Amino acid sequence: MKSFFKREKSNSKIQRNQKLRKKPKGASLEFGFLDGVLTGLLCRNETLGLLQVGANDGVTVDPVRDFLTRNRGKVGAVLVEPLPDVFEILSRNYKDQPRIRLLNAAVGLDGPLTLYRIRKEYNDKYSGIIATGITSVDREFVLRKSKHLVGIESVPLEDRIEPVVAPGYTVTQIILENEDLIGRSPFLQVDAEGFDDEVIRSIDFTKIRPIAISFEISNLGDERRTRLHELLTKQGYTIFSWSDDEELALSAQSYGVPVNEQEA
Repeated sequence: MKSFFKREKSNSKIQRNQKLRKKPKGASLEFGFLDGVLTGLLCRNETLGLLQVGANDGVTVDPVRDFLTRNRGKVGAVLVEPLPDVFEILSRNYKDQPRIRLLNAAVGLDGPLTLYRIRKEYNDKYSGIIATGITSVDREFVLRKSKHLVGIESVPLEDRIEPVVAPGYTVTQIILENEDLIGRSPFLQVDAEGFDDEVIRSIDFTKIRPIAISFEISNLGDERRTRLHELLTKQGYTIFSWSDDEELALSAQSYGVPVNEQEA
């Protein structure tokens, strides 16, 4: 499998092409690659669990949507979205799918978590792909993104965003609570707009071990990205780039090495 990836080094210079986020066609090609990884894991294991952190509406620029709808009955999934109004849309988009559970919450801390979002009344003013997709714990990040709202130039940046308090859980809590559906080694898909490393740090690797972890790096910065690489490498994961903005950490288990041998 390694030959299909560009292996990422922690001390390498980070170069990003943000235009990939602006072109759904390019994103489709990248998501097709991730779909292939998921399909390979499913074929190897016959069943697969999946936990998606930051599911949004479950459709727009969603890297796992096609895989989940194509493999109904074979894949158990838990999809997590913190915004109540977006969660309602997510629920409609995945209705009548008993092997998909939805959770209206944030991930990374055991307890309430304050997030920042574009105000709902300005969602349609965002010139990017989807306004709800830039919800983040990083207030300054959302403020910067609010500059891309069109037609409301007279509205101060501070008045374009609002806080939302969501119940928070760790990755470990969610997986153990849904172990009957996704097991203890699901594929973990994270898109948390600059909080991806903290989401992953909420994993207790003595209790659970995701078979693979896909995460966003564009808002982490070099130092946090390096620390995250060190954590994952120490836990036996091999890290690859699958786009300019995302990386994939594969456990030895994903290559067919049993967990007990991996930890020996």
